Amino acid sequence: MEKSIIRTCKLGAFFLSACTNLLAPLLLAIRAEFSLNTAMSGALLTAFFAGNFALCFFSGRLLNRFSKGHCLCVAVTIMTLSCFGVAVSPSFPVLWAGLFLMGACTIVMQVATNAIATGLAQQGAASHVAGITAFNGLGACAGLLFAGQCVSLGFSWRMVYILFGLCSIVATVLCWKTKFIPMPQQDAGHFRDLYTLVSDRRILPFFLCLLLYSGSETSICNWLVTYAVENRGFTTFAGSILTALIWLFVFVGRMACSEASKRVPARWILSGLMPVAAVTTLLIPQLSQIGIWAAVVVLGLALSGIWPMLASELLRIGGYDQSVTLSTAFLFSFCGNTVIPYGIGQIAEFQTMPIAILSIGGIFAGLFFFFLFAAHRPCVRKVSNQSGS
Repeated sequence: MEKSIIRTCKLGAFFLSACTNLLAPLLLAIRAEFSLNTAMSGALLTAFFAGNFALCFFSGRLLNRFSKGHCLCVAVTIMTLSCFGVAVSPSFPVLWAGLFLMGACTIVMQVATNAIATGLAQQGAASHVAGITAFNGLGACAGLLFAGQCVSLGFSWRMVYILFGLCSIVATVLCWKTKFIPMPQQDAGHFRDLYTLVSDRRILPFFLCLLLYSGSETSICNWLVTYAVENRGFTTFAGSILTALIWLFVFVGRMACSEASKRVPARWILSGLMPVAAVTTLLIPQLSQIGIWAAVVVLGLALSGIWPMLASELLRIGGYDQSVTLSTAFLFSFCGNTVIPYGIGQIAEFQTMPIAILSIGGIFAGLFFFFLFAAHRPCVRKVSNQSGS
């Protein structure tokens, strides 16, 4: 039964990530239909991740008050229905609202899949978190290729959401058919639980790292398509393949990190991956088309372990309820997703898209140095103190 539940969690992770990444290849088509500039098209990304951000305040309480499996099933159902709602949006505000609702559902799915998987694990939280988030990478790859291929075949962006909604019906049925094991329900808590978490100086730097990383990851994965099409002469489908390659190698890298984390401390994996992500992103505007193809492979591998390793460190050193910790982690992540991509869109609008890409690389570099001096050192001191005792 546990294997069946884990498979359902992986399916949920796959579809929520595919849904999240449908938008990047469709931005140019939506811009054209609604006559939007670059900055306003960035507001569509903000809409989706604002939904993520809003539900982060409540997802932990929902999962602790109700069955985690039931919450997952309801969220998948509403996500499926919202796809059809987005497809028939008559105006930009309605489209914005539909994307907001879609984002709200996917964050509940994200927290639920990780909480269920880690709740079933007797040990090795890092391995289980990396295993589930690996399917986020695979789903992102599938969503990008699906949307890019549909656009290249002449389908409208509305039809893309209709077709994806039809596919999601299958996932919805499979989720409802899964028999989830009842898990102990914790006290649902209050907003003071959030204050307690973020005021803990051991783990606050990790939350801030998640904010910087998630905003940068979302920015490069969404704006890379626009950069490739407008500045490097890629077709929309080829630009989608670029970003899909990032997520394909995120999937490969996360499967490797799932095994590596059993033998290597997560903080050392993070110290190796962060600078590679920064340098690779900074190089992209300087590279030819062939060089960009190679860079996205390296970038995908570099990005693969950062989020799950940061999350596993939170679960390891925090000692708080898993659902509350994970929902707070996603709260910071989607705060970054809401603000940073919009800021990058503003840079692209008032400067140039290559400068916007360089700005993302600069944030990755800042993340690395912040981790070294604010997050990595306390963790090392803690380990040293434990060894001495």
